Amino acid sequence: MVLQVLEQLNQVQNYRLNKMVEDKKDTKLEEKKILEEKSSSENGNKDSLEKKSSSEKESKNDKMEDKKEVKTEDKTDEKKEDKTEDKKKIEIKKDIVKKDSAIVNGASLKISRKYSVFVCKMLKGKTPDKAIEMLEEVVKGKRPVPMAALEVPHQRGKGIGGAKYPKNVAVEMIKLVKQAKANAIVNGIENPFIAVIKTNQAPRPFRKDRTRGKRAHVYIELKSKAMKV
Repeated sequence: MVLQVLEQLNQVQNYRLNKMVEDKKDTKLEEKKILEEKSSSENGNKDSLEKKSSSEKESKNDKMEDKKEVKTEDKTDEKKEDKTEDKKKIEIKKDIVKKDSAIVNGASLKISRKYSVFVCKMLKGKTPDKAIEMLEEVVKGKRPVPMAALEVPHQRGKGIGGAKYPKNVAVEMIKLVKQAKANAIVNGIENPFIAVIKTNQAPRPFRKDRTRGKRAHVYIELKSKAMKV
């Protein structure tokens, strides 16, 4: 009897062990199936993502090409507009009316009005080139400016009494004459000469030591020699 009971117990244990082994095999198979399904789904997602990315890239490329075409069209339009504007400017330049005179005003120049009066007398009736040449000689100390009405020392030269070399006045006058010459070219004046040149007293500012500085206004007007005749 004891042997029979022991055999039955062994049979029960063996049955249980076999069932446990079969259950483990089943769980392993299920896990493999689940992993295979996951991998297949991930591959499917990757394929879909790649398709989406490729489609997005294609759409971006299409947009870039459209933008390039729009930019090229805009550039061509801008070039055409620039050309039309240049043509308009040229036409406007052609329609400019010639003026009779060229004017320059020098306001509150740091020069002596007393000396600038005699420089103006020396330059009146001269051409701009001749006037600039004379003023440069004054700056270099080669040409004195006659000032017979003032008590100033005599200088060397025939027919020269009292005279001086007002270099500051000459430097400022050179600038004004050059500007007047440029204005005459713009206004289309042929063979210009200094028809009017005059100077006036400008407001004199006070200095620190309560003395007053030198200031003068200068007015220059160029006209054509044909009008002089």
